[in-house]
Amino acid sequence: MQKIGLRWDAPPGRGASEELRAEREVVLAGVKQNGEALQYASEELRADREFMLAAVQQRGWALEYASQALRADREVVLAAVHQDGDALVVAAEELRTDPEVLAAIKQKAAARAAAETAAAEEVDQVAAGPESSAGEGSSRSSGAEAAMACGCCRHCSKG
Repeated sequence: MQKIGLRWDAPPGRGASEELRAEREVVLAGVKQNGEALQYASEELRADREFMLAAVQQRGWALEYASQALRADREVVLAAVHQDGDALVVAAEELRTDPEVLAAIKQKAAARAAAETAAAEEVDQVAAGPESSAGEGSSRSSGAEAAMACGCCRHCSKG
């Protein structure tokens, strides 16, 4: 695909032509650059289920610019909240309390919390230095500790 120099934050009359605003690949590339680019997409694209699924998988908040029918589409909303749980606020009202949608948000939040905890543990280990953990004899093992023992960097216990 040829690179097209468009400013996706420009008003639609100054940025992209009507033809470009209807081109799937061009608009998806714009969404990657700037999630707000979808506001300039053609109405047809904003109502196209497959296109909007691709857009919300890149940026959950792209749901804001989807047609009303797609904001009420469970699969589209699930894809959006899986990418960004905050996208729930622009979903159709009946899906804001849907158990499956809420469970997806909770699952995403739990995974994020676990990743943040592992990262914090790794930072604590690195900050403590290799001397502080050498004689402790701890049998506890976590993803952060496994990363520390991988031998890939100067902080690894195997390196």
